[in-house]
Amino acid sequence: MDLGLAVHRLLTKQLPSDLYYRVPSTSAVPQKGDVSFRWMGAAGFEIEARGRRMLIDPFVSRPNIRQTLLHPLVPDVDAVRRYVASADVICAGHSHHDHAMDIGAICSHTGATVYGSESALHMARATGAPSELLSHVAAGDVVDHGPYRIRVMRSIHGKVFAGRIPSPGVMGDPQGPGFRIKQYKVGATFGLHVTVGSVSFMHLGSADFVESALHGMNCDVLLLCIVGRQGSPNFTHRILRTLRPKVVLPCHWDNFLLPFDHPARIIPRCNIEGFLEEVETSGVDCEVALLDFFSSYRFRAQG
Repeated sequence: MDLGLAVHRLLTKQLPSDLYYRVPSTSAVPQKGDVSFRWMGAAGFEIEARGRRMLIDPFVSRPNIRQTLLHPLVPDVDAVRRYVASADVICAGHSHHDHAMDIGAICSHTGATVYGSESALHMARATGAPSELLSHVAAGDVVDHGPYRIRVMRSIHGKVFAGRIPSPGVMGDPQGPGFRIKQYKVGATFGLHVTVGSVSFMHLGSADFVESALHGMNCDVLLLCIVGRQGSPNFTHRILRTLRPKVVLPCHWDNFLLPFDHPARIIPRCNIEGFLEEVETSGVDCEVALLDFFSSYRFRAQG
């Protein structure tokens, strides 16, 4: 067995199968206004509505620990073509490698328009994205793309290591591809609030947020990073009471240094059972759906 894989198995555990969301056998035939959410591992989601496909923080290359620490990181083009069939629009919540390194290759492959910070767009351009498909956004911007209205919300990255945000700062315009992990600066950090028809959803790709930026907002579906949430006091209660979601799809709990052909394993200290207890005691009546890799949750539009 590969040494890195052996270490992962020692330090992580597999999610109990009974915690995974299962599509109800009585699930109705999809309706026109429904929105489908497909988890792509880490903080990545594929959203499909009205025949248009949106990707947020797609990351499918998943280099192993040896590659990540010792070698320049480049998108795995074969993985991109295997796991991403098409896309119309791609959004980046921030520009760490596990959120942004594949965006350029996916853009080149699909022809999707990319919205992101200056750092995220530098990375996308250096890894193959045509400049004409890249659009810079900042907190406070509102973008309409097909059926999606995207509100870019000011946010902050969770304090993951020793009370610190990893790789702070912004990324310059690199000459690539091929960048060491330390070059993937966090850049501007966004929450993304999206409405499509009568459905709204919020993506928080890191476990912290700016309460004042979300004042008065809510959402039907919350795509929520739960690793590192202990660094933000009372995080789960605060975000649920702020946004009052009907459904929570937890993300970024898996060990993304392992390939997709291995069962998902929980990042150390993530404590998914503890998260479920936090939701139960939040006072917010919402469903939690833990998805397996590339499985989907369909939200039914009301009315």
